[in-house]
Amino acid sequence: MATEPFKWNLKIVSEKGVAAVNALYSFLPSTGVRDNLSLELRKVLMQHLGNDSFFVVEAVDIMPCREWLSTLPDPSIVVSVGMTPLSSKILIHVDHVIAHHMIDRLLGGDGDVSPEARLITDAEGGVLQYLCMQVLMHLHSVCGRDERVHFRFEQILQRTENIVKLVPVRDEGVVMTVRLGFGDHLGFVRILFPDPFVSEAMVEPLSLAPGSTEQAHLLSRMNAFGDISASVWAEAGVVTIHPDELKQLEVGDVVLLDESDIRLKGGRPDGNVHLRVGMGQHGGVRARIQTEDDILHCKIEHIDVGG
Repeated sequence: MATEPFKWNLKIVSEKGVAAVNALYSFLPSTGVRDNLSLELRKVLMQHLGNDSFFVVEAVDIMPCREWLSTLPDPSIVVSVGMTPLSSKILIHVDHVIAHHMIDRLLGGDGDVSPEARLITDAEGGVLQYLCMQVLMHLHSVCGRDERVHFRFEQILQRTENIVKLVPVRDEGVVMTVRLGFGDHLGFVRILFPDPFVSEAMVEPLSLAPGSTEQAHLLSRMNAFGDISASVWAEAGVVTIHPDELKQLEVGDVVLLDESDIRLKGGRPDGNVHLRVGMGQHGGVRARIQTEDDILHCKIEHIDVGG
């Protein structure tokens, strides 16, 4: 029997892209909203589109922004969402099919219209703007009015020559594909989070302000664990190695850390480390190394979340 070698057909993604996806997942304030976000968003859709409305996140992908742009028809319906003071934008492509059904239902109809791939009118754009603003306002509210989720509706773009001005075509982005519908009407929304936006708004660790709602929520969750103990470890640096390199490691090999704040000073280690709890995936404590009687101590300097 003839056989053919199996060939992997895996998409190549950059470390920067993976970091962007991780940042997107951990971006929302840890106040319980992460667990209930889907329900909260469905509530606002049901309020305006009816109890039969729903949405499902179909995929979250990393791709070049120019690839997302190349999939847009002309004309398109693209909503630009910003966050002060960032210059980069989130771009939301709403397909014409579901857009026309939503507009009709928001205007009091049953949504049974014949979708057209045409430019929407100013009045129709105003209806979509109203729905977008209601969703953004509700998101801001359920997140405790946290500034980092204070997204602002900016404009609706329809022509490719206008959309391309907001797309960083040389960068990658995180694209979230959402299936949206109500009744028998289905459509897709494809949300582009360009890397410049993710890097500015999401990747950098966020300070956990004393007395904040988020800190109170985390402390409440910690108290619920009672006397359960957890290991705390110090992250001195990070390096990424590939499987082939990992297999070739031998005793005596030297591994250089790409990301490390530790240096030797007077024959002793000096610099900053991150103290992590458990798997270390939900933030950490930034600490300064101090040496006393040949014993290392860590002095806490900053508390991060999501970093």
